[in-house]
This record gives sequence, structure tokens and C-alpha cells, in this order.
Amino acid sequence: MKNGQFVPRLILGVGTGRCGTLSLSRLLNRQPGLRVTHERQPYLPWKCESPRDLIAARLNALRADNAGSAIAGDVAFYYLNYLPDALELDDRLRVVCLRRPKHEVVASYRRWISCRSGPDVNHWAASIIGRHRKMAGAMTQCGHLVIPSTTRS
Repeated sequence: MKNGQFVPRLILGVGTGRCGTLSLSRLLNRQPGLRVTHERQPYLPWKCESPRDLIAARLNALRADNAGSAIAGDVAFYYLNYLPDALELDDRLRVVCLRRPKHEVVASYRRWISCRSGPDVNHWAASIIGRHRKMAGAMTQCGHLVIPSTTRS
């Protein structure tokens, strides 16, 4: 307990895209006392000069945004490179790792990309654009963020 509110225990879900991360976040959110997001923005960059600082800021944000919940977290592919630091920073952190056969991931992605509408997402963009500037906050410590593009090319 901190300042009269419960500090939630954290959980991170990880896996490649198209392996069930959205389903995992939905399943976790159906559990009493859990609040989990799916691919919380801004996306964390795949490579970063100070990953420990960046994951510490994200874990702190998850705790602060979910004060009062018993367990809180996020499910996203981009935590994979941050797990060693995250686990060292929070010994109560739990991680669920999803694994799906690669041929199923590729087939799922091909189906998804062929029927989706809306803006394309560039997970490897190295700049901050438009409405995502406000979300940057402490995440700019790395020098760049990975965010979705807001326009279709």
C-alpha cells in the first residue's frame, strides 16, 4: 500500500504479433481485480540506449494508472527486449509468454493484412508524430519512440 492506495502487482504478456496477445489481454481483463491493456502506447522502441530507464518508467506508469487494482499490466510484443531489466526492477513482476507455430503466425498475419482497413502501423518508426507527442512523457529518454503511423501510404 502506498499513500492509502494499493500498489498493483504487475503482469506483462509477451509474444510475437498474431500469436494471441489481444486474446490474452481480453482473458486477463475478465478476471476480478485485473486491469490489463493491449499494446499500450506509446510503443517501446525495439532498441534503446537506456532500456532500464525506459522500462522503469513504463512499469511506474502502469502502477500509477491502475492504483487500486490488485494486478495490472500490459500485453505486447515490444516487452521482449526489456524483460531482463523489468524482472530485475520488480521481483513481483510476472510474465506470460505466448508461443505459436511460425506457420500459423504467418497465415494469421496474411489473413489480417488482407482484410483490415484503417491506418497502417509502422512499429519501427523512429519519430514522434501528431497526437502521439503528448503521450511521450518519460518515454523520450531513449531519444525516440516507436509509434503507429496515422496515415496510409
